[in-house]
Amino acid sequence: MNKFLLPLVAWLSLSPVSLLAGEQDIVTVTSDTIKGELILKLQLDENHTIQEIFYRLPDATEDSRFSIADLDQGIVVMRRSGRDVVKLVSSTFEPASGGAITVVYLHNGLSNTYRRYEIELDRSGEAWTASVNETAGRRDFTRMHMKAKKILGQIVGIDKITVQ
Repeated sequence: MNKFLLPLVAWLSLSPVSLLAGEQDIVTVTSDTIKGELILKLQLDENHTIQEIFYRLPDATEDSRFSIADLDQGIVVMRRSGRDVVKLVSSTFEPASGGAITVVYLHNGLSNTYRRYEIELDRSGEAWTASVNETAGRRDFTRMHMKAKKILGQIVGIDKITVQ
């Protein structure tokens, strides 16, 4: 091995900071209204700061990518029949440390009512975690399920969100 390459390889293997940007799966979303899973991911830079949030719907062929600045107006995760069904919104999220994100979801398409589910994305060292604040305290989660709301057997929205 080249005498200059060996010290570089040794330094890189001992370095606490990755020199390469990467991605991290943050939450796997399922629903009884669609087949498959949606995996919400974070695109990270070399300092593990979030550059983008992205996902791929089960029936899509490409990722949908959004900058953190897009959270101000809302990132539409699912749109059906001309309506936003699921949207992520935050005006205070910090790409280096995280913060609160509101999941705004269509509860009843007949009455056009929406509900909110509050989550937190937090950084601990190089890793990011999703959590919720419940009456029993704060709880980390990696899976989210959106249960369909049905009226007369027809899906009209999302009844509730659960995490585990």
